[in-house]
Amino acid sequence: MAAHFVVATANRHQMDSQNSLALSAVNAVALARGISWEEAYRYLLNQGHRYGLLLRDPFCVKNMLRDAGYTPVSGIGRYKTYDELHDYLTAHYPSVTSGLAFTVRNQSMEKRVCAIRRTDSGFVCMDTRQEERTVLQLWLPYDEIGVEKPLPDPVSAVREPMTKPLPNHRGFQFFQPNPRGFAIGDCVIRAYAAVFDVTWDEALEMVARSNEYTTAILNGALTYRYLISEYGMTAHERLTRDGLGLTGVAFCDHMNAVCTQGERFFAMVGSDHVVGIVPVDTPEGKRYAVKDIWDSSKEKIGRYFTYLPKKAPAPAAPDLPAELAAGVRLSHPQFGPGIIVSLQGGLALVRFPDAGDKKLSLAWIRDHCKGVEDGAG
Repeated sequence: MAAHFVVATANRHQMDSQNSLALSAVNAVALARGISWEEAYRYLLNQGHRYGLLLRDPFCVKNMLRDAGYTPVSGIGRYKTYDELHDYLTAHYPSVTSGLAFTVRNQSMEKRVCAIRRTDSGFVCMDTRQEERTVLQLWLPYDEIGVEKPLPDPVSAVREPMTKPLPNHRGFQFFQPNPRGFAIGDCVIRAYAAVFDVTWDEALEMVARSNEYTTAILNGALTYRYLISEYGMTAHERLTRDGLGLTGVAFCDHMNAVCTQGERFFAMVGSDHVVGIVPVDTPEGKRYAVKDIWDSSKEKIGRYFTYLPKKAPAPAAPDLPAELAAGVRLSHPQFGPGIIVSLQGGLALVRFPDAGDKKLSLAWIRDHCKGVEDGAG
């Protein structure tokens, strides 16, 4: 192996099963900058928000490196081994502290990004895999080589297919939360947006957290574990009728008949797609529908997860004022809101709109009644 290469990872999960360009870039930025995996992942996640793309997109990777403070440099010539890269940096950039390099393996053109750190013994390249690779492109800190800060590519430079709206019908409602309107295979993000009633950007954050910031495809097995552990969902095996799985329309019809609390569903469709199934407004009232950019209502629904939205707690009633006097408003546990009309000795005459006048001891009022906001009752 090259003398100027070491195996290293900043990922606390020690994961690299995807052999992902994006994840290798996260690892490289973390090692080169000396920051945590989560901090480096944030550079990548920010590109998803900026461009409305999945994190694995090479467009996101390139602009992530720019945001992390690096810019590509020209002049390295033919492909170089790690040892040759060390010699090149020593000769041309001896004072830079770090760098990044796009590398390829043999003739496959399978790209990865490795970190470069300057040490007492020279420049060292770092990646999670110990394999022979050659350097395709070199990136160095713009402020250390005296060039202007690189600007990110404009959003208009992204060329992705746009979604074409589909007509709504029983069991289906067109739903495209992607801020750019792209059709990019972001079904997990769309499903989160539908189920939790959040924006695409909010859903992107939720899905990334659900995967513990370990993936760039955002549809790993950790997603489903977090649906249960973090969001309190209940997992169910597929529904069947006469031994056959239910289609999306039949699933929605079933939920229309049995759901009474506004349940929402994160459901698998086929082997590689997920959707949100939620109550939607229709001319007939609230009805369940698959919310998505393409109509899978005739496809079979597989395993699904039930989410019961938490109702917002009622605002806490204010405490009674320190001094009880005529005009103080209160709430009685049985008679409801009332107002103190007068005080005599240890008793208060309280007028309740629905129960009439009642005489209550001041001590009982203190122990059992609450105050009422001004204008209420």
